[in-house]
Parts: sequence; structure tokens; C-alpha cells
Amino acid sequence: MQGIWFILAGIFAILLILGFKTRFVTLISWYLAYSLQIRNPLVLTGGDTVLRLALFWGIFLPLGQKWSLDNLHSPTQPIEKSTLSIGTVGYLTQILCIYWTTSLLKTGSAWKEGTAVYFSLATQTFSTHWGQKMLEFPDLLKGLSFFTLYLEQWGPFFWLIPLSGLFPIARSLSLFLFITLHFGFILTLKIGIFPWINLVTLVALLPTAFWDWAETLFSKRAFSNFIPFKNQLHSLGPTEMNLKRDQQPSVWVQFGIFLQKTFAVSCLVWIIAWNIKTYDKDIDLLPYPVKQIGATLGLNQKWSMFSPNPPRLIYYFSIPGILSDGKMINLWDETIFSSLERPEMLADEFQNYRWRKMLTKLRRTNYRWLRFLLGDYLCRKWNRFPGTNEPRLSSFNILVVEQKMLEVEVITEDQTRILAKYSCKPIT
Repeated sequence: MQGIWFILAGIFAILLILGFKTRFVTLISWYLAYSLQIRNPLVLTGGDTVLRLALFWGIFLPLGQKWSLDNLHSPTQPIEKSTLSIGTVGYLTQILCIYWTTSLLKTGSAWKEGTAVYFSLATQTFSTHWGQKMLEFPDLLKGLSFFTLYLEQWGPFFWLIPLSGLFPIARSLSLFLFITLHFGFILTLKIGIFPWINLVTLVALLPTAFWDWAETLFSKRAFSNFIPFKNQLHSLGPTEMNLKRDQQPSVWVQFGIFLQKTFAVSCLVWIIAWNIKTYDKDIDLLPYPVKQIGATLGLNQKWSMFSPNPPRLIYYFSIPGILSDGKMINLWDETIFSSLERPEMLADEFQNYRWRKMLTKLRRTNYRWLRFLLGDYLCRKWNRFPGTNEPRLSSFNILVVEQKMLEVEVITEDQTRILAKYSCKPIT
């Protein structure tokens, strides 16, 4: 059954890219993406949150106004160069919350001293091979630490410059720096879809002048009405209805527009109050029932990656197991268990970033229950074919080896912890 939901979500994602019945398809895509996410929140990352929220605000945006199948069906529909509405304000405010909240939470000594990027890469939990090569350039890493912090703090202000003459240049240059930042994340950090989704959301903020230039440079007249995401992306505002200028909306249509605006304004206020609470826990502006409503809609968010400091803990897992024939194997990589030697690249030890997200929780005492769920899974995985002549998995331990980086290139001795001991029940 879950496979059907994945296929359905993929179909609607394709329809959204093509711009077919865009507003309705965006709504369904948001619902399906959110449904898949809440199925297993243990493996979600910041990229999943950005995706969910971008789809949510996309419901209020005229994503099918230009460069879409919807536009091909109504080529005479009047199109504005830019739009301004509660949807554009909500979308922009959401992106501002991402960068401003995370920058305000970066209050640790590593960001003040310029060692944050070094620690982010040196622990190897997130680092790629390119990231490890960057450790050879400490002065560059120090500069990148300050660049990241100051860009997140001050860069978004350039998206809000009211002077029309400076706006396209200032916003484009600022967005170029943010896009460069996220490409840097892609090259050096294994953090899943987070940088990719943010790249897409930032492209949506490029000013109209950029898309005019792009259309002149790349398009042919025959395809000028089918180049995605141009005019609606200056301010990203939704038109409340695709109404002809000479057509007066009915009372019921006006009432529907009013409800839409009221709902969007309420959601905008909610996310602002929620992010204020994230920054300062003493400022709680939302009553509990209102919090629950927003959380039910998937508006809850937390932008605290590498805050207040990047993690300094180096850790890796080992799961030595005993088979029914007496052999000891490492269930982690399905090899003969020999020792607890540290792997060459820790980030490569995880199957993917979702496994890393889930396994990281195993170290915490409030996730002890998760350790036994993993134990059940491993027993079922290894003993799923009862009655065969292959050796069965009898028992295993879940171990974590930890070190801490006290300072640059100063690391404590290994400490091994047994997180769980597990015996597999015989399958009859």
C-alpha cells in the first residue's frame, strides 16, 4: 500500500512541474508529501521541513500563471509582471525565518572564533571527501565560518530593499551568494536534500529582471509561453482567482477569497510566533490549542542546525552478532567482526542520511525504546527465511564508540558504550 502512495506522490510532483491544474495539484502534492513525512518522523531532516513549507505556501502562489500547461490553455489570460499578496509575503517571510532564526541561534564560541566550519567537517559525521580535503586549509575554513554567519544574518536584508533601481541588483547578488553557500554544502556536507530544496526556494526569489534576461537569452518565440516560473517569481504572490479583468466576481467567490486571505494571514502569524519561540523560549505567544492546529498543518519548524555550536562528538556504531554456527559478524556492514577500529570515513558508514538521522537518536537515553525496535528489525532481516541451512542470527550487541574534540586537533580517548543487548527469538 505504501508503494502506491509513493507512486501517487511522484505523479502529482510531475504534474506540478508541468503546471497542470497547478493550484489543485500543489495542494495534493503538499498533502501527499506531508503524509509520507509523518509516517516516520524519526528520519526527517530540515530539508523535509523546507519542502513541506514551500509546498504549503505554493498553494497561495500563481505557480501556473506562466510557463505552464495551464497558461497554454489560456494564452490570452492577462499576466502581471509582478504580484503582491499575502502568499508572496508568507513565502518570503518563511525563507527569512529559516536564515534569520538559524543565524540568531549561532551564539557559540565556534562561530565567534571562526572554527565552526572546521568542527562541522572534522567530526566526519556529515563530511564528504571534499570536506575532508578542506581541512588542509584552516584559514579558508575560518573565513567560511564568518562568511556563513554574516551572510545568514545580513544577506536577507538585501531581498527587502525598497529602492526599485537597486532592488534587482541587490537581490540578485545576495541570492547568488546564498546559492554559492548551498553548493558549498552539497560539495562538503552530507545533509540530504536540505541544500537542494533551499536552492529551489531561492531561485523563486530572483527578480523579474533576471527572468526577462533569461527569456531573451534562451527562449524562442514559439516557446515563450512555456518557460517555467518567470513572472510569478518576482514577488511570488498568488492571484486569488484567475478572473478576467472585465469580469466581476460573485459574492461567493469574494467570500472564498476572503477566507483564503484570512487563513493565510493566520498561518503567517503562526510561523512568526513559532520562530520567535524557537529563538527565545520565554516568549510564548501561541496558546496551546493554536499550537496544535499549526502543528497539525505541518507548520512546525526548527532551524537550529550547527547551533549554538557545531557538534564536536565523533562517534560510530558497531553491531557485533553471533550466528548459530558460532561465527561473529558485524551486522553493520555484514563482514566478519574483528575489532572496533575507527572507519576511515565515518559519514560513509551510514547507508544514507536518513539512516544517520535515525541512528544518531540511538545514543540518547530518551530513545532507548528505539534500540529495541532496531533489534527486532535486525532479527527479522537476518532470520527472514526460516528452515534454510544458512546460520541464524542468535544474539548481538549495539555498540557506539565516542570521542570528543576539545579543541582543534585535540581529541579525547575512545569510549565504548553498549546501547543494547539483544537475543533473537527462534522462528518456527
